[in-house]
Amino acid sequence: DCSKVLIGAAALKAAGADAINLAENPLARVRMGNIALARIIQDETGIEVIPHITCRDRNLLGLQSDLMGASLLGIRSILAVTGDPARLGDQSGASSVFDLNSFGLIKLLADLNSGVNGLGQPISGSTGFTIGCAFNPNTPKIEVQVARLEKKIAAGAQFAQTQPVYDASLARRMAELTAHLGIPVLLGIMPLTGERNCEYLHNEVPGIVIPDEVRGRMRGKEKTEGAAEGVKIALELIESVKDIIGGYYIIAPFGRFEVASELIRAIRG
Repeated sequence: DCSKVLIGAAALKAAGADAINLAENPLARVRMGNIALARIIQDETGIEVIPHITCRDRNLLGLQSDLMGASLLGIRSILAVTGDPARLGDQSGASSVFDLNSFGLIKLLADLNSGVNGLGQPISGSTGFTIGCAFNPNTPKIEVQVARLEKKIAAGAQFAQTQPVYDASLARRMAELTAHLGIPVLLGIMPLTGERNCEYLHNEVPGIVIPDEVRGRMRGKEKTEGAAEGVKIALELIESVKDIIGGYYIIAPFGRFEVASELIRAIRG
């Protein structure tokens, strides 16, 4: 049943979202196929959907087949990511494939756009994907991540989305280091919902770092109070970097579309 997702997608569009991301089995937990759901959302709401495609669940043959099928279904943008290993998920016995990594997947998408398959052989027609990639600035060696992003751009990436960021100084540093790249780098914003959520993200989720100051503000806050403080922190971050950030990747915490809609309206305001 995707009725809740459709209601949320319509609300996000009404708030001013340009497109909606759909993750693919995030944290290796099984979900409805996102390519099919993307087509349904586009048909029902008219907003563009960007499915995430991972290297974890398909071999090279399956990736090419599904990507060509996605193009035929009207999917115009793809976010290419490696994917969380299957061993981290909820399906015991599931295996990870990883015929490609994110760099290889980006190149494959670029090849399909050029009318050839992964072996360089001509295909009937070509795809027209706008190719996105992930970028993680939450690291002491952000320059290393920028170098990785440069390689993804060389492979064919046309935009990037970051992991959630909670540090305004880091966001400004990221903007400075990526200004020369010539592609949009969308800053990931995911409002916190409470102290437990904050500590879990900081300690258990790879690629997310939450500053001590933010963790202190969330201490002792849960439910309504925690959610309100999380939105306040997110709005403060957005306001502090609005003059140097070209766009945002708003992540609805626990599917709370109303929270994401509030942030989108603030950005549009």
